[in-house]
Amino acid sequence: MEKIIWRAMPRELFLWRDWDDGSAIYNQQSGRTHILNLTARIILDELDAGPATVSELAARFSLPDGSSPDGEGGPLDLEATLADTLTVLKKEGLVSSCHA
Repeated sequence: MEKIIWRAMPRELFLWRDWDDGSAIYNQQSGRTHILNLTARIILDELDAGPATVSELAARFSLPDGSSPDGEGGPLDLEATLADTLTVLKKEGLVSSCHA
């Protein structure tokens, strides 16, 4: 099975506004504004540091026992949440993906 590598779109394409529980991002190319929850914002920050697979992102998000920081669910739940969020971010033009 091929791995999918996720990348954040270049930060200079966006204007950011942050709050404690999320962010708003204005895409200067599309003219669209996106409201992000904290999870989506953290994903974008992690991908700004470098491309990653869902498994790699989950490892960065999870605690040593494999549970997610919110205390709900284990690694599979976290990977599913990350994959779902990445799919939405891709649809909105905030991340891209390619097969490894």
